[in-house]
Amino acid sequence: MSVVRKIAKNTAWLFVADVISKISVFLLSIIIAQSMGDEAFGKYSLAIAFSFFFIIISQLGMKIILIREIAKNPKQTQSYLGNSLVIKLVLSLFSFVLLIMITSLFDYPANIKMIIYLFTTGGIIFSVSHIFQSVFVAHEKMKFSAIISMAENISILLISVFILSLKKDIVLLGIGYLIASIIVLITSIIITSKKLVVVKLDFNFKIFKLLIISSLPLLVSSLFGIITLKIDTIMLSLFKSVTVVGWYNASYQIVGGLLFIPIILCTSLFPSMVKSYKKSHEMLSEILTKSVKYLTIIVIPFIIIIVSYSKFIIILLFGQQFIKGAYSLQILMIALFFMYLIRPFAYLLFSSDKLKHFLISVITISIINVVLNLLFIPKMGHVGAALTTLVSTFIGLVMMIYFSSSIVHVNLFNILHKPILLGLLLFGIMRLLSNINALFVVTIIILLYIILLFILRVFDQKEISYLKDIFLFLISKLGIQNRLSK
Repeated sequence: MSVVRKIAKNTAWLFVADVISKISVFLLSIIIAQSMGDEAFGKYSLAIAFSFFFIIISQLGMKIILIREIAKNPKQTQSYLGNSLVIKLVLSLFSFVLLIMITSLFDYPANIKMIIYLFTTGGIIFSVSHIFQSVFVAHEKMKFSAIISMAENISILLISVFILSLKKDIVLLGIGYLIASIIVLITSIIITSKKLVVVKLDFNFKIFKLLIISSLPLLVSSLFGIITLKIDTIMLSLFKSVTVVGWYNASYQIVGGLLFIPIILCTSLFPSMVKSYKKSHEMLSEILTKSVKYLTIIVIPFIIIIVSYSKFIIILLFGQQFIKGAYSLQILMIALFFMYLIRPFAYLLFSSDKLKHFLISVITISIINVVLNLLFIPKMGHVGAALTTLVSTFIGLVMMIYFSSSIVHVNLFNILHKPILLGLLLFGIMRLLSNINALFVVTIIILLYIILLFILRVFDQKEISYLKDIFLFLISKLGIQNRLSK
């Protein structure tokens, strides 16, 4: 199988899994919001945000390290997996004890604390199954990683919908989440044992030490990263109300749902980036350039369409109670542009062992994020939280570009100027056509965008050939090619 087809196959599996997972999470958010209202959705969002901090501690940042080390040493898969599970069990216990201690310091109602306990415990168990996903990714067997991922989110959705059909109770949702996590963990162990290596605990001091020491910088970066992503929700609950938390998280759910594209692309390319760093910086530069280019091309239509129809989208998905979330949605969609571009540069630093530079960037962003949230949220609420996300994400992207320049050089102006100018042009056209049927306008804008990309020669001949190769491969896999030939 050619490199292009292998990447296409792996990306396709991750794409399908992440689309299904994101749809499941998104549907659940919509169901909770529409059936229980903005206050209940705010409580749910607060519990999820709070739980992330303890889930990160239990993960130790091992996911990326496992992928990197197993990609380098595939014959030691079982030992790496066994040692990582031992570390995970110890950290999970520590995280749960820490959870109880810290939540006692917050003056939250008893039902919110109970929700936090349930969702955090379930999240920690889910994070154990993520270790098995990392092992499959390292072996570039994205199919099985995708199966585990889909099982996780579909089980959460189905169990939650069943519970809501019986009784609209947030605490019961937390219990359902915990049950789903146990089911997925058992499924992950069975799949891994049958398809890759037998799952068993192991202790090898050298590997144990390597995993812990290598993961510590990522743990620190992950904690600061979660501060950047989730501290706004907690601050909104403290300075404003859980209702405002609901408005803000409704808009963030839309933005977060669109992040699956850079995640699956960069995850699929990460093993290739690790190998290219060791063998060819020219190839590494090409991977980074193409990633940035394609992510820019993909994200621009999302931005111009959702910014133009933010109120309509919020009301359609979450209901009239969440209309004030439209203002934060517009700001977060602009931030989405920087969120898309920051990921390939972050993965470049991972693949080249430049974790120190990545850590400096993440800590700086987190400090800026906390300071700006303290300034903006008391005065502007959810809009201030969105502005903070925009500013801190932009600063983070600038820092990671700067650090990445010592590894490979990428001409961002040549990559970005045509898609950005094209996006601004089409946004202006959408504003002029604002009184016309939205579906008609969106269809015209997307078609114009695709046509102008080729007219302006945004893709070179080699890229067009690659896209054609990938397209034909996907068609053949879907069984469409045979039907067309008849």
